[in-house]
Amino acid sequence: MPIYTKDEALKQLLDNGMSCAKSFNVPDSLQVELPCRLSDLASKHLTVGAFSYFGPYCDIRRGEIGRYCSFGRRVRGAQVEHPTDYVTTHPIAYNPRSLFINNQFFQIAVREREVKNRPRLYVGHDVWVGDGAFIRSGVTIGTGAIVGANSVVVHDVPPYAVVAGSPATIKRMRFDEHTVERLISSRWWEKDIRILADDIGNVSMFLDAIEAQDVPEYAHPKAICKRAGKDSYELKFS
Repeated sequence: MPIYTKDEALKQLLDNGMSCAKSFNVPDSLQVELPCRLSDLASKHLTVGAFSYFGPYCDIRRGEIGRYCSFGRRVRGAQVEHPTDYVTTHPIAYNPRSLFINNQFFQIAVREREVKNRPRLYVGHDVWVGDGAFIRSGVTIGTGAIVGANSVVVHDVPPYAVVAGSPATIKRMRFDEHTVERLISSRWWEKDIRILADDIGNVSMFLDAIEAQDVPEYAHPKAICKRAGKDSYELKFS
């Protein structure tokens, strides 16, 4: 893949349909379908589907986000969790590359140990996450789900469930079971839904139409960007 400086890579991404705030830092690994909006999202490793967007001040350390997802402000997810079964939960027990890397006492005492729960968040398609939500590492948010503002999500969320609270619990389902099955089977987020634009406001009409037609899939442009050095990135479009 071609090598770019960070500024050059970001310009290429912006020129091809990604949008972000001026304060956005390119993650070490970024894979996006275009268009998408990342605002000033903080992340290390991220995959984002087409038309998904984030409000300001979000922090998703490592995540896989589907298409048509809506994230409010200050959503946090997939944060690093400290081990609880060592003598101490402090990084001195497991992370030589922590904040105190230059301290001699720390250097002698610290040992690198495996942390069982690596940060990762999985979000399906058409998911709406409200302002201030926190999603624990390892959680999967199913397609079509809604997460209420300021919720603390510590367990997987089923497709098309509406959850809220701390900890978040299911308040209701968006649709009945049969409709949910039809929506998932339709895989409408992969389709050229411009053909069905008039029906999107009516679920029954939309599903009848998409089931009656051979609606083609739509391949959105994709960019893969990986850190190659301190201030350089590999970047490829397809």
